[in-house]
Amino acid sequence: MARIENHKYSIEEAFRECFYIVPDYQREYVWTDKEVNQLLEDINEQIGNGHVREYFIGTILVSPTSQKNHYEVIDGQQRLTTFFLLLCALKHMFRGETQQQTISGLISTSYTDNSGETRTNLKLEPRYENAGEVIAKLVELDANPQAVRAGIQAAGIPSFGSLENLVSAYSTIYRYLKDNYDDTSTLKKYWGYLANNVVFIQISTDVSSALKIFETINERGVGLNPMDLLKNLLFTQVPQAQFTQLKDEWKKITSPLRRKKRNRCVSFATSLWPTTSSTTTVATPWCARTRFTTGSSTKTMPPSATIATSRSSSSVRSSATWIATFPSATGLAMTASRTSQWTA
Repeated sequence: MARIENHKYSIEEAFRECFYIVPDYQREYVWTDKEVNQLLEDINEQIGNGHVREYFIGTILVSPTSQKNHYEVIDGQQRLTTFFLLLCALKHMFRGETQQQTISGLISTSYTDNSGETRTNLKLEPRYENAGEVIAKLVELDANPQAVRAGIQAAGIPSFGSLENLVSAYSTIYRYLKDNYDDTSTLKKYWGYLANNVVFIQISTDVSSALKIFETINERGVGLNPMDLLKNLLFTQVPQAQFTQLKDEWKKITSPLRRKKRNRCVSFATSLWPTTSSTTTVATPWCARTRFTTGSSTKTMPPSATIATSRSSSSVRSSATWIATFPSATGLAMTASRTSQWTA
């Protein structure tokens, strides 16, 4: 495994020193009002305690690019994106104050690239779907949520799914700050704590090693569904030069499933645990063959099959193995598998 570096950052330090790129093969922004509010409440609780102590938000896993201080985010984009939206809301609310200029430099800044050209980039650049356009327009408008939503619509930028989540998260953050820190003095106190005392550990290594670390961290079922884990596993099996091709193949597979709100390729296995016996029909697409194990009984799933599931007690130990095979026609002759266990 390549060299692994780690660095402790506060929010202000991180967005001053780093440019974060969310690759298009990564999971989109999926946080809802619930997760955003929870993060805001956690920070608020720390401020309310009256103790100036650090609030640790975990680790952020990144991979450095060829451009200095530019990193691809492998794990942690939900938190980084939320904090970036928080900076955008704070910038707007600090209009006319010196803090506005400081925060503006954490949202976008100029730098000299490898060819000697001066470029101005946002400190967070999501590359999935139209997220980059949504974020860029939100920063450009520098307005309240209603004006931001209207501006995005007027620009003809799609705003559905994860893109709507971005706009909704900005609205949630803006409302929270208005409700809890409406006057300038309390808002300054909030910003002072956020900038200096909300911290994380940034782990940096090459893409292949970072993806393997990500798999190790998340395979215990922390926050990701099996499809997310399988997606990551597939990307660890191919060279970085083939990421775009694999991403396109993955989208072809998962887009119909997402539209039907069914993760039939993988995640169905985690929801098939009724309190009594039942029969469920599962249609798996061409990409996947699923071996489904309950106790000592094992079934291999053909492209479409009916399986019976039952549970006699809460102590039944169960597991599921997902084997995804990309045919040679895609140019990605490879097979990856994942086994998960849980107590039903």
